[in-house]
Amino acid sequence: GDVNPDGASPVKGQSRFGFHHGSFAEISPGLLGRHALPPKVHGILLDLGGPNSIQIASAYRGFSFRKQGPLEMRYVVSPPDKKDGHEHDNDCDDDNHGEEDGEEEEQFKITLPKDTQVRQIVNRRSPFELASLFKNYSNECFADDIAAAILEWKTSEKRGAKKGPRGIRSTLELRYIIEEAVDVVTHEEENDWKQRAEFRKFKAIWRPPKRGTSAKRKRGKSAKAKKKHRLLRKFEEREPRYVRHLENVFRALRMEANNELEHLGMVFRNGIASQCLESGGRLVTVSYHPIEDALIKRAMEDMVAGGEFRFVTPEEEGLRPSPEEVRTDERSRGSRLRAVERVG
Repeated sequence: GDVNPDGASPVKGQSRFGFHHGSFAEISPGLLGRHALPPKVHGILLDLGGPNSIQIASAYRGFSFRKQGPLEMRYVVSPPDKKDGHEHDNDCDDDNHGEEDGEEEEQFKITLPKDTQVRQIVNRRSPFELASLFKNYSNECFADDIAAAILEWKTSEKRGAKKGPRGIRSTLELRYIIEEAVDVVTHEEENDWKQRAEFRKFKAIWRPPKRGTSAKRKRGKSAKAKKKHRLLRKFEEREPRYVRHLENVFRALRMEANNELEHLGMVFRNGIASQCLESGGRLVTVSYHPIEDALIKRAMEDMVAGGEFRFVTPEEEGLRPSPEEVRTDERSRGSRLRAVERVG
């Protein structure tokens, strides 16, 4: 199963597999029956790897800080209208995306946060709320500084806005704010004024300089738009700075927008393993973030303490990828596998 309908692509045409469009929190004997499976199965695997490579490459989803796209990051989102062929050149203008309710198991209600788009989370939440989000979900060491930079960016726009503030709208705009914030805190570029000046040129994409000389005023809108477009493409092609901090912030926002921890917690609170695993069946999880792993570890300890399950992997550490696996698959570096087996 996958909340992304495109997740069915790898199993299309293969009779050995069925596909369910939805969250793993919806697993139940009834759901298994609708897919011609017995009510009790040999195993359940939860891969918490986040967006796949296809989703990351889709700029309209907003998962990547390397591509210009809207601040979206939901797994369930439709491709944009491509009539003009430039759907990613401008920022997303619509704040009123409805929540995706979908069909839900009566017993397993799936909830979304009030702010379903990252754009709304970034623009509507306070610096304290954003900093807490970055700390709790990604252990970001510069969480307070980045949250303060987001506030300053929005505040400076409000002071100069003629038609009302538009807010932070695109992935590259947020990337610039994060890079500039970390740059200020670390002073990494302090002695390289040329590189700093080169980077600050990109600010004009979202914060054009104030109109000064008459010569500048005579320049047409078309010329300004072309210059902005060239700068935007140059910034997009530029190698991101402070990648670890960008990854932390984007991950935290993605997890919040999709309510990922709530869905994971529901798997254990609803006793899905007890309901759907036969004796000897295993629940296996692969997590990529400490907060997810901590939740899984506590829940599995409770399952084992109840006497119905036993640990298959080491209780404390779980299983980590070997150096050979990491060399083959870089994304596996931070993963941790845990498994329990039903004995009752």
